[in-house]
Amino acid sequence: MHTDDATAFFRFTHAFSQFYQGLHLVYPTPTFEKPIFPEPSELTIEELRPLMHYLHELYSEEELRKKYSGRVHNSERVNWFFERQGLETLCTSLRQRSPSAASRLSIHDSLSAYVVTVINRILPSQIRKIKTTDSYRFSGASFAFPDVAGNAIIDALTALPANSTNMTNIATSIRETLVHYRQHEVISTWMSAASHLMLVAAKAGKLFYYPPSTEIMPVNSMATCVIRCLSCLDFDSRTD
Repeated sequence: MHTDDATAFFRFTHAFSQFYQGLHLVYPTPTFEKPIFPEPSELTIEELRPLMHYLHELYSEEELRKKYSGRVHNSERVNWFFERQGLETLCTSLRQRSPSAASRLSIHDSLSAYVVTVINRILPSQIRKIKTTDSYRFSGASFAFPDVAGNAIIDALTALPANSTNMTNIATSIRETLVHYRQHEVISTWMSAASHLMLVAAKAGKLFYYPPSTEIMPVNSMATCVIRCLSCLDFDSRTD
């Protein structure tokens, strides 16, 4: 399984908050049943490996610590804030201009497209791909367990159209990619390849390094769950 499943994190923090306040649990008891995906063929691995750039570089724990420590001095945090009403207006506008995806474009698609166009208009290096971390926990697939105490995510890679400053085209591409990656067979194949690569690394005693890229923008489609996690820890007057 993989990292960054915000649902598991949210349910844990919510349960912690409920216990702290002397309240009953709201969500079902977590399970630890996890599926075993079939071993992928060599052809499948080679086809999907280019889409998993973050599974290419392997390092020891000490080497990995140095890599990430070095990045702290070469990066800067930027906070952007958006009002819900403005995002809804943007999404409605893009839906009207994208008939093929009119009923499917989400606010998240629209926001991602907006950020990409801003970056591509002001920076010399262009965003060419978007990596969206997406949950399959509630996909209904036979291998998806809604209450599993673990991670159930895949990374959907969207190759942007030639005109990388057209919000409508970018938002539509993102949505079409997600629709494709949410097919049960696609999820199973992707998980088989990713699990294989991770197992090979684990047996070698190595860890993956997620390298920064000026061409790939990572996006977390479960960001709202993270915000809900933080709200669970706001105990107001009950906090000692």
